[in-house]
Amino acid sequence: MRKSRNKTRLAYAAGLSTGVVGAALLAAPTMALAVAPTSITPTSGPAGTQITFVATTTAFSTGTPTAAFSSSLASCPADYTSLGPNATAATNVAKLAGTNDTLQFTVPAGLAVPAGGAAKQYRVCVYGATATTLVNDDPGNIFTVQPALSTSGGPTGTTVTVKAAASDAFATGTPAAIYTNNSTCPANYTTTITDKVAYAATGANKVDNTTATFNIPTGVTLTSGAPQAMNLCVYKNNTNASGAAVAGPLAFTQTPSVTANPTNGAPGAGNTITFTVPTNVGTFASTPGIRFSATGCPATYGTPGTAAVTSVTKVSATTVTGVLPAGANATNVSTPYSVCFYGGSSSGDTLVGTSSYTINVPAVTLSSTVGTAAGGNGVTATSTAAFLSGVTTPYVVFTKLDQCPAFYTTTGTVATTVASRKLSNYRAAVTVPALPLTNAAATEYQMCIYGGNTGSSTLLSAASYTSATAPTLSGVTPAAGTVLGGTEITVSGANLTTAAGSITATLGGVPLLDVTPVNSTSFTARTPMHAKESNVILTVNTPNGSVSLPSAYSFVPAIEATPNTAPNTAVAVNLAIRGVGLSSATFNGSQAQAHIYLARGEYDPTEVATSSGIMVNPAIAECTDVLVISDNEAACILNLTQRLNIPPANVASRQTGAGEVTPVSGSKVVTITTSTFLQSDVGKVITGAGIPAGTVIREVTAAGTSAVLSKAATAGVAMQATIGAANARGSLTVVGNGTANVSFADGILTKADIGRWITGTNYAAPRQVLSVDEAADTAVLSGVAPNASTADVVVIPNVPVPAGAYTLTFVSNGSPAANTGDPTYSQSVVTPGATFTVTNS
Repeated sequence: MRKSRNKTRLAYAAGLSTGVVGAALLAAPTMALAVAPTSITPTSGPAGTQITFVATTTAFSTGTPTAAFSSSLASCPADYTSLGPNATAATNVAKLAGTNDTLQFTVPAGLAVPAGGAAKQYRVCVYGATATTLVNDDPGNIFTVQPALSTSGGPTGTTVTVKAAASDAFATGTPAAIYTNNSTCPANYTTTITDKVAYAATGANKVDNTTATFNIPTGVTLTSGAPQAMNLCVYKNNTNASGAAVAGPLAFTQTPSVTANPTNGAPGAGNTITFTVPTNVGTFASTPGIRFSATGCPATYGTPGTAAVTSVTKVSATTVTGVLPAGANATNVSTPYSVCFYGGSSSGDTLVGTSSYTINVPAVTLSSTVGTAAGGNGVTATSTAAFLSGVTTPYVVFTKLDQCPAFYTTTGTVATTVASRKLSNYRAAVTVPALPLTNAAATEYQMCIYGGNTGSSTLLSAASYTSATAPTLSGVTPAAGTVLGGTEITVSGANLTTAAGSITATLGGVPLLDVTPVNSTSFTARTPMHAKESNVILTVNTPNGSVSLPSAYSFVPAIEATPNTAPNTAVAVNLAIRGVGLSSATFNGSQAQAHIYLARGEYDPTEVATSSGIMVNPAIAECTDVLVISDNEAACILNLTQRLNIPPANVASRQTGAGEVTPVSGSKVVTITTSTFLQSDVGKVITGAGIPAGTVIREVTAAGTSAVLSKAATAGVAMQATIGAANARGSLTVVGNGTANVSFADGILTKADIGRWITGTNYAAPRQVLSVDEAADTAVLSGVAPNASTADVVVIPNVPVPAGAYTLTFVSNGSPAANTGDPTYSQSVVTPGATFTVTNS
């Protein structure tokens, strides 16, 4: 059923237990197969409703316009003057003042539908300057004439629906009605009528400005269960000054309630039903005439045809039996019927009782309940029941009707019909055809499944299907983020739904978090945690369909550490590492394996030049003893008292002028005159009178006029200082062979020298010691070592990591230039979570 009509349908549903059925009466089904070039407002109502017709041109600038209602939905009469038996002239036809394209007219009384009768559709035909000038020939201009009262009778508690002709009948206040045995209605609302019964109808509910629902009140007691003729008088609201919303009384027969056993079953003749009247309510005076009705009970038996219950047998004064009529067919998965009992089976016999019965067909589950209006997509319909048993080729009809036709048809309001494939007795597949939208909005259709394509093929099952403009995707911003997730992204596209919760999406197969629609062209979300992967697919699901964008986003490696700050006096800082893919990394200390480094900004494993062999931005420190706990968690130990790389300038020392360096009283600060400290001095050893042994420079001011030392010098004593290789270990023989590999005598180099620098004869630039094999007395340097060269090994113990902000970096290979030489190389990116701060205390 259409969502816009849920409220109306709920009002009807409230009365099903008392036999009131007829949801199809409440709103006109849309018949247009395309966007209508003309329009009518409203599209449904009782006789007396005023209709406004708008043409696409100034069709009424000359001549006298006319209008008619044709019961032939396929076409309009060509000539207004000879309408024929299938058409009825509209009344009160007049051009709207000040316009030449708008006409107003009234639904004539001749089209009235008696209470309890079925709603009927008419094609609206409008003529312009002459009787043969057909202004609209659009099959979408359909008006549904509805009864003023949805049923002619029932027991107390019955919910009835009232349709008013005036467009503002229930515009203000709460609708009101009185239930009375008076033959006329008071001009204004009241519950007091002299010498007459008058009760206020209960459960008054305004559905819209022309529709209200009421419950038949208790209070009127049936005499020996005999039906009682009553009237319903309906008013605009429940104030004493309120006038009538519907002209005249609406006839209603209060009847006893009859119980059906069973209360539901499959369609088609053959099922025997037992009907019972409570002994304290009434009895069947004779064998009743019984008919099924989908729209409430008519006042008289009439000519029910195939809707008549057959083989009616009076078992006792309170019990009759009958066989379900062949005309009681399903128009949905669950189709309620009113069962109407009459004094006999003659057409004029009046209503004496009511009951209810539901026709059920197996429910089906659609593989997709929404799709693009262009069609072409496949949908399967699956049931737990063998609903296709005995069927060779099921046929599917897509219709804008609220309910499916009981029998297969391609006329009237049916939109499209297609043959489907029977996959089993429980399952069918269909290629959805193009299903036009109404006013460019998502449009609901009923998908009706029949056993064949003839007029005798009955409905097997039904389900709702929505046709919509399919969404499209154009991009994701930003297009990359960390494997840790939490990155806020904006997805751009078109035809996206905007209701909260209407969009779900996956990125690389993992659901996006906090998806929030912004407008029809974008939504925001947070990325999930995901393994390192480039160009993953984005899949978005909306009520209007699903769509994917390939190569939408890349997950790049990243890590975070807790804590994220420590002093450079800490020998062992235990860090908890959070990342993705940690269990696949190998942390065994080998240079070519995985490492967790501390670097300034972005770690760069690429050498500046072959001649220097020095990394652009090497590791300052390394978090060692890595313990992998899970793929997303590890622990390691960071030593901040010994930096890995000592600037090459440490190889050669320099001296300041005599008396140029002066310690500041009570601190570790020293000042310098004439010359300046250099930023490259950070980490170097400084010696001089009053400076304790092993002191290094920790910080240098921007101007270079002062520095912070690792130890306090004797206050106030000016000195000449030496900055640089005061602790160098010299004249050590290290033999090169024209590569980065060197050999040496036993004990000259140890693993403690990894990260330090050597230089010597024919070295174009210092080389960093990258690894040492103590058993083989060999080492690997950061660049080429000349043949048979002698070098000085720089030994500067306890050089702390300088204070400042660093980036914690994971690398899968710690070798120089691994990012260009190792095809599987992986390196985490710089993120706020990877920032690590080193302090001086």
